[in-house]
Amino acid sequence: MLKHQLTMALSAVLLASPVIGQETTSQPVTGSGTAAATTSGTTAIASSGTVKEYPEVLVQATRLEGAPFQGGVTSSVITSDDIQRRQFRTLQDVLSTTPGISLAASGPGQNVGVFTRGLDTNMTQFQIDGRRMPTDFSGAFAIQNITLDNVQQIEFLRGPLSSVQGANAAGGVVNIITQSGKGLEKPEYVAGFEAGSYNTFRETVSARGQAGNFDYSAQFSDLDTSNQRRNNDQQLANFITRNGYQITDDLYVDLFAFYNYSEVGLPGPDYTPSLTEGLLRENWLISPGVTWQTTDWWKQTLFYAHSELRQVAYGYSALSYTPNSRIQVDTEQVDYQSTFQVAEKWKIAAGLSLTADSYYRKPSSGFTAGTKDVKNSQTVVSPFVQTEWEPLDGWTLNGSVRLDHDSDFGNPITWRIGSSYRVPKLETLLHASYGTSYTPPSPQLIAGAFYGNPRLEPAYSSGFDVGVEQPFLDKKLTVGATYFHNDITDYFLSDPMTWQTENIGKVSTQGVELTLTARPIDELTLTAAYTYLDANNRTDDVRLLRRPRNQFSFTVTGQPHKDVTVSVGGLWVVDRQDYNQNYAQVRVEDYFVARVAASWQVNQHVQIFARLENAFNEQYADVYGYPALDQAVYGGFKISF
Repeated sequence: MLKHQLTMALSAVLLASPVIGQETTSQPVTGSGTAAATTSGTTAIASSGTVKEYPEVLVQATRLEGAPFQGGVTSSVITSDDIQRRQFRTLQDVLSTTPGISLAASGPGQNVGVFTRGLDTNMTQFQIDGRRMPTDFSGAFAIQNITLDNVQQIEFLRGPLSSVQGANAAGGVVNIITQSGKGLEKPEYVAGFEAGSYNTFRETVSARGQAGNFDYSAQFSDLDTSNQRRNNDQQLANFITRNGYQITDDLYVDLFAFYNYSEVGLPGPDYTPSLTEGLLRENWLISPGVTWQTTDWWKQTLFYAHSELRQVAYGYSALSYTPNSRIQVDTEQVDYQSTFQVAEKWKIAAGLSLTADSYYRKPSSGFTAGTKDVKNSQTVVSPFVQTEWEPLDGWTLNGSVRLDHDSDFGNPITWRIGSSYRVPKLETLLHASYGTSYTPPSPQLIAGAFYGNPRLEPAYSSGFDVGVEQPFLDKKLTVGATYFHNDITDYFLSDPMTWQTENIGKVSTQGVELTLTARPIDELTLTAAYTYLDANNRTDDVRLLRRPRNQFSFTVTGQPHKDVTVSVGGLWVVDRQDYNQNYAQVRVEDYFVARVAASWQVNQHVQIFARLENAFNEQYADVYGYPALDQAVYGGFKISF
């Protein structure tokens, strides 16, 4: 089996490499940062509303720098200008409008399921500046707690990417790029305040700039809100900083740090509400890195990261399933990469990643109070290699292979091959990829204290996609379509009555992602996305829960005056199933939720803004029994200097 996996993986790399012996010439590697990469079909709306193509987009798809359409990866990018114009506040807001991604939130400030192309939450990997973010015991990253005040752009990569980024990337990778002060002629300082419905107050401050060879960027935000239901008060604080120093023309060092604090009441489902339960979560990460342009054809990057997640659950009854408890997850990461410009149109990236996790739970109530009823550690050492070759102008082949030496789950080998072609003159983009991934069971699924199953094996998946993107009318209109298909074996399925989890035979997800960007006039931009999804447990012939069969989102952004911006958006979710209070799988209501945002740039330094969420006061729930907020109004100001 191992020999077969190695053969298939190496074939993927060789297929994307030029014939050995071909005449080559070397050229310098450009760009900076760790693990840069390329995408296909990557477009974004700039602040002017025009469709902007990025010549070098920092994404974690292929670990290689280049044009955005290379690598055969289906991707989307949203910029800081988009975020400001639409007044998105959290990562959850952005993901809800991203093609191929559906969410299931258990109420405001609470856990959110992220289903990329129908795959489970722990099959989408989240990163900030290329650093993998730690997850809780369920394998989920708390996207509802990530604010967007210091974000330069967010990159959404869809498709199996374990061969590049390791486990938990069967659905894709979401990478947040934070703002840098590098290259600014003068410092920038911003302070903002917002207030609104449900006793909501939000404050932000940020600063960035460059002084000589030193560059800096820092941002802090604080949110307090009561939300709508009793026992759903929320406090959220975020701090993020990114600093660097250019030691020489070829050597750059940086330090990234992130801190997040959240406390939220957990009212539970509306049919059995709780007035006491709550969750406190503290999460921080610190990561130094270095980028060294060793020669004109050889570039090296290295970063180390240490992160800790602390979580305290309180207010639970002594007889409840979840006792009052504390959990902690500590993670160490090391990522080294060498990038070689072997020839003018041939690049190779090779390196080594190391991840070491240790975790425990210590209940303060129940039968195991005062002891660590869950405790384990796990290490993964991962060599990887990536190659990219452009045999003809506009045609790119990309291959990657990775071995994850997992202390708990053996030696999974994953591989991927992708290709893209930009048709001359027509500017038609054709792209396709095929890859494999693996997802180990989370601590919650295997621990006896959670009624887990220690015999669980990793889930293995394979998937492919094929798509086309076509601009019209001098890029005033761009449409795209991608078909995808994933097969997962040994999928994790829990029985809602016994809470026991088993590896089941086969799950498949397939569907179509359609996108449209139009700019008929300079002052008006329309973006729209539609996803059709068929996600099924093939073993038992039932649908997977909380995955809508149809999801449509749109945003219309206009400038009726050069200093005024108005944005109107909507999300329509159709045909979902979930468990009801009797643990029967039932269809839940469709919903349409709309939002309106407006801002006025009073002068160079002052902006006033307001937004209306759930404009039509839709009564709906992403998760059965956990209602979303009713209509809400917010407003505030921002001062920049």
